[in-house]
Amino acid sequence: MNAVSAMKSYSRYLFNCYQDIFINTPIDFWGYLYFDFQGRYLQIISENSIITEILTKELFIEQNLCKKNYQHDCFYVSNVDSDKVIATGIKNCLLNRDYTYFFDIIRQDSNRVEMVTFASSQNPNTTNNFIFNNIDFLNMIANNLSQRVRRLHTKDNYIILPQECIFKMNEQINKCSVTKNNLKDIILKSSHENMVELLRDEVFDYNQLPFTFLASKDLTHREKEMIYLYFNDFNLQRIASIFEISKRTVERHFESIKKKLNCESLSQIIPALIKYDYSLKKIISK
Repeated sequence: MNAVSAMKSYSRYLFNCYQDIFINTPIDFWGYLYFDFQGRYLQIISENSIITEILTKELFIEQNLCKKNYQHDCFYVSNVDSDKVIATGIKNCLLNRDYTYFFDIIRQDSNRVEMVTFASSQNPNTTNNFIFNNIDFLNMIANNLSQRVRRLHTKDNYIILPQECIFKMNEQINKCSVTKNNLKDIILKSSHENMVELLRDEVFDYNQLPFTFLASKDLTHREKEMIYLYFNDFNLQRIASIFEISKRTVERHFESIKKKLNCESLSQIIPALIKYDYSLKKIISK
């Protein structure tokens, strides 16, 4: 089986992985794209007609050269009909099948671009609201999807892109090395001293935690900070000192946290968060 046949054959597999999750949502199909700057390309989409047209018409060349892939952004949202950035061939491929919206989660470095796409044929405003109200869950699904597909990263499953395409991709990544619309950089250069101080504070690095806060969307920003400190062995008095509030106020925050997570004691908070994430990942991985 050559690379083109392999990519087509995995459409049904990818569809079956998440169909039960997305069946009652605005999401109609999902896909995975990988290409690196040495010219290796792999793409799998749950909608077979889309991947078939991309491969048959070699739309992957203009797709991979699209400016949106080189912006060092984590996300890209497209109302397809009015999108002036995406490649014309890809745009027509989607609109001819009434797909009006897609959302990319992009991971990029100096060696490769990897992304997961969620697409919809429903009203773009409705889909957009669904995406941003569920972005943490979609991130988790995207990570799971990427892990599944990375097993297919073998020599036989790659299409090797033409040399001219590889040259242009490397040109693109060098051109777009600076992000012009990064809000963090804008704030750091601004006169908002409190915001600058907050952004430079590396204390609360939630990515280092062995859990997310998906178990309760009602947790406030302050409550998440307190959970972070509690996980890192800060007692309530020390937490109170850090936030310059009373210990009693901290206790009230933790009472609220326990209620939101259905916990009876402080010691149950961290296990509850870990258990929820484990259960969710188990469901997604089925």
